[in-house]
Amino acid sequence: MIDSREFDASLKDLLKRLDELPGKIEANIVRGALRVALKPIFEAAKADAPVGDTGRLQQSVRVSSSIKSKRGEVISQVKAGGKTPKGYAFHAYMVERGTRPHGKHPGTPARPFMESAFNEHSDEFVKLYSDYMRKRIPKELGKRGIS
Repeated sequence: MIDSREFDASLKDLLKRLDELPGKIEANIVRGALRVALKPIFEAAKADAPVGDTGRLQQSVRVSSSIKSKRGEVISQVKAGGKTPKGYAFHAYMVERGTRPHGKHPGTPARPFMESAFNEHSDEFVKLYSDYMRKRIPKELGKRGIS
């Protein structure tokens, strides 16, 4: 897991200022930054996901965000698998990691479309996250008369 307070030292003071905002506003800022920063990873994973006969796996790629209210922890992730408009895509993990031979099935090689999307765009993730925070935190502080 990437800790936003560690990956960009130049944001250290600005992120401390984030704590001056109400918890709900702080969480919404972080969630917004994560959604913007995850977009290139999402787009790459969706584009690289095998389409197969049904296209369900590709349709299942999405960005998911939530706020754990008790701790104020924001969780955003790019996911694959689950329910789609065309049915259920249960095989995302098996495509990503591959399968061993079993029964009469020869197994399948791994096709890490999620991992490769993350690896390809992780530097861009950091830049987009940082840029968003540099713009949004001062704006929210200014709205509240905090300088």
